[in-house]
Amino acid sequence: MKLEIDFNQELAKLRRDNDIFQWLFRLSEVLLFLEDPSELWTQFRDLFIQLMNLIGGCFFRVEDGVTIYSECFGRIPFSDEFMLAIREDVLGEEGDAVRVRPLFIEHEGRRYPMIRYNLSLENKNGEVVYLIQADEDDSQKLMRFLLDYYGMAIQLISQRKKLRDQLDLDPLTGIWNRRALESNMEEYFLRNSGQPAVFVLFDLDYFKRLNDTLGHLMGDEALKAVAVHIRGSLRKGDWVARLGGDEFVMVLQNTRWGGRWVKQMRRMLSFSPLEKYSLGVTAGIVEIPREAFSYQEAYRLADQRLYHGKKKGKNIVVYQPDQAEWKL
Repeated sequence: MKLEIDFNQELAKLRRDNDIFQWLFRLSEVLLFLEDPSELWTQFRDLFIQLMNLIGGCFFRVEDGVTIYSECFGRIPFSDEFMLAIREDVLGEEGDAVRVRPLFIEHEGRRYPMIRYNLSLENKNGEVVYLIQADEDDSQKLMRFLLDYYGMAIQLISQRKKLRDQLDLDPLTGIWNRRALESNMEEYFLRNSGQPAVFVLFDLDYFKRLNDTLGHLMGDEALKAVAVHIRGSLRKGDWVARLGGDEFVMVLQNTRWGGRWVKQMRRMLSFSPLEKYSLGVTAGIVEIPREAFSYQEAYRLADQRLYHGKKKGKNIVVYQPDQAEWKL
């Protein structure tokens, strides 16, 4: 029996495989620095289209049984009706990540199957990708390998993010801890952009009394309520951190002190959790970089002003001792 080998075709496959593994090698070098999973998917999508003989596909990211992101790519148009069928297939009739029915799509007189891959889909969380290849050949094994590699890379990025969150977040309140604040403040001063910001150090008046009379569980409840309120009051891009105990810091970006921010600060620091737990707030405010050129300097000056407020009777915001202060 005579075997007929298309050497040009085999050579093209070898070149393709070499290009893919060269690409994977370069990706492996930068994988530890990737933080956004969407960046990784974009690179894999482009690789599939360019080198894997794909004519189209769809990608879904699922959280708690809900599609939070989806995109279709390639040269096949997908109707709204067909997209609805795909979404039903992603989630299943009962919201489970299982196939409901085989999916096929018509394009230019041909009927193509959509090959589904589940990527770390557990407890209704993960990613699902559908791929449509022009021809079914031995490249499907390579495609499976690439998708497995992608799935492992996503898990690596997610685990690294969880670890980073554990290092940066206060376990009680869920906002930044001292380490995260100091790190971001160092970056702020290193950028030396001259963008103004307002550094607010505050603590809770009468917090020790609350702990002593009603117990530490009630104190923890109060700290969490304060963190929730402050986080909800800030704009996107502003920072809030718990330094420890009942001491907090806010950093208001692209802000100069005065005018509407005096009223805004009164609103943010005069909030219902204080009334509920019979607490007050004393704060020291520093403008950066106008008044301070490092985190340590901003903290030292804000702490001096906070202490000045305590001596004046608590429940006070101080931003220039002896001439600028107001009661809450």
